[in-house]
Amino acid sequence: MKNLIISGMLRSGTTLLEKLLYNHPELGIYSQPYPYVYVHFKQMFYDSKKVEDKMPLDNYFLNDAYTTDDFYHFLDCTAIRTEMIETIFRKMFSYSGQGEKRVNDERFIKRLRPGRFSTFYEELLHLLSKIETETRTYYGMKEVLNEEYLPYILEKVTDSKAIIILRDPRDVMTSLNYGEHEKYTGISRPLLFDIRNWRKSVAFATYLKHHKHFIIVRYEDLIKNPYKKLNQITDFLGVSTYDERFLEKGIYDQNGKLWGGNSSFGQKGFINKDSVGKYKTHLNKKMIRLIEHLCLPEMHYLGYDFQETAEFSKDFIQTYSEALSSDRQELNERFLFNNENKALELMRYDMLTGHHKNKKISDYFIFDKVLNEFQKTGDWD
Repeated sequence: MKNLIISGMLRSGTTLLEKLLYNHPELGIYSQPYPYVYVHFKQMFYDSKKVEDKMPLDNYFLNDAYTTDDFYHFLDCTAIRTEMIETIFRKMFSYSGQGEKRVNDERFIKRLRPGRFSTFYEELLHLLSKIETETRTYYGMKEVLNEEYLPYILEKVTDSKAIIILRDPRDVMTSLNYGEHEKYTGISRPLLFDIRNWRKSVAFATYLKHHKHFIIVRYEDLIKNPYKKLNQITDFLGVSTYDERFLEKGIYDQNGKLWGGNSSFGQKGFINKDSVGKYKTHLNKKMIRLIEHLCLPEMHYLGYDFQETAEFSKDFIQTYSEALSSDRQELNERFLFNNENKALELMRYDMLTGHHKNKKISDYFIFDKVLNEFQKTGDWD
């Protein structure tokens, strides 16, 4: 059984990509069937390291407690027993993030074999294949914010491929904070929290970029030329190309209903070119400039144009004064754009320019390789 997993930041087009791929006859891709699995094992790992006050799928910024290799070693060594499987699914039955609920069938859950995480993951894929009667070449899922699992899955789970979809951070922040955003992502979070999660997504995509079983998809490329991008994906997967009139028929969700999209700004069709650059009508110039500063190397690396930032300004960061809090008080305490966080962001830029070489690269870029890739995109000094 071949496996495909799609990941990315919230509001980056993960659902659109998943729906488009599900409508291919060889691709059984489902929407967030096992979100609690990723949360559960990461929390188990935290407990083993005695790490406190961490979001389960954390952004890795200034992480002194562990490395990604520590986490993958934990996944390799943890024995998953029958009672643990039962506990995971019992909690997942009521987990708000779960999309595809047909996997919550106790007839199939009881047949899942215990083992290590890689074995358990293969069992979860097998369970997906039981949802429908038709047979597909690939089975897999879309899950958001779980990019840290992808290197492990690509290495340890047989016949696995992965995609991370990335979107302009200005449009991501707009979709997370305007329109009907609460319908899809809940109440707003501090901007810096979402920025760091977006940067995490880019970091793992950059780290995996040259892996033969991984590709990056830019949301804008998918929207502007869907047939070209979709057929690049089918080439990558080794399945048949899309019919040239595929989109004219509309696309359907996994329950057989015509799907019109999930934009924060109302249903305007699943391929909505107006969604590109939406930030220009919702964000003021100062906010646009802030996002461009905080995402400067990533935007350069991904080829996004800058609207308000000709070059990095430390004075702009130091004097930025607009409130960036949210209704999530537990997050405000850590992610307010206060002097401490401003200093950390400035340190990150200094590392990009080659200063402060005594600092841990992984604290600011997750992987040394990622910083090296970013530094190649321009003269940062």
